[in-house]
Amino acid sequence: MSTFLHNKSDEYPIINSASLVACSGNDIVGFCYSCNWRGIPLIWDFAVSKLHQGKGVGKLLLSKVLTKLKQEGYEQVALFVTQGNNSQKLYQSLGFHVEPCSLVRMNKKI
Repeated sequence: MSTFLHNKSDEYPIINSASLVACSGNDIVGFCYSCNWRGIPLIWDFAVSKLHQGKGVGKLLLSKVLTKLKQEGYEQVALFVTQGNNSQKLYQSLGFHVEPCSLVRMNKKI
């Protein structure tokens, strides 16, 4: 696993040390990157290829990111997940819990 991103945003700066890519040979099989969101780390994007899901890649990636964040002195981390997403089980197995949220979905036909 290796870090892979360069900070291109001042609004939500990427935490490079806690942003990782998982590879198998020359193929990228998963990635997890975090940014600073309102003063706390946010798991901004996280994915594992369908071929490698259910094999521990996601758990390993996320565990390593959480360890890096803890080593850097962070005491909490946040993420957002669509209700009913299968990855919610993974997050809960790693100690994440559901909190009430004030997000509102808005659409506009164009």
